[in-house]
Amino acid sequence: MWLLLMFPDPVISQASVDEYNQKLRAESERIRDFIVLHYIANERFGDPFWDHCRGITLPETLAQRIELFKDAGRVFKPQEDVFSENSWVQVMMGQGITPQRYHNIADAMSREQLEDFLKQIQGSVSATVAALPNHGDFVKQLVGMSKL
Repeated sequence: MWLLLMFPDPVISQASVDEYNQKLRAESERIRDFIVLHYIANERFGDPFWDHCRGITLPETLAQRIELFKDAGRVFKPQEDVFSENSWVQVMMGQGITPQRYHNIADAMSREQLEDFLKQIQGSVSATVAALPNHGDFVKQLVGMSKL
């Protein structure tokens, strides 16, 4: 998409080249961070590969993202990020990275508002789950698609 937006004509300026490279670099780094996140907080002890993954030096962008989340569950999504806030939260929590406290916006809501807000989330999640096929049907559908 960036290639089509940045270079629609035969005259290619250095400014366009630089902007394209910056956008592509930033997107690649966000994808890298998301993938690295899957490996660094693992609990597979005694296996050289997984032990190594836990010890790698984190990219600064990922370390910052983890610290924001650990602080109070904050996740910020750059406009161009291919992964949603929920994706980041799910991987962090799935890897055992949890916030030390709740987000302070909860203090700005009354108890009733907070309960309503959480019920809306629960309803949305329940509706999404109810619309999903069961695991066996999903696998059969995937296998059927691979035969096309």
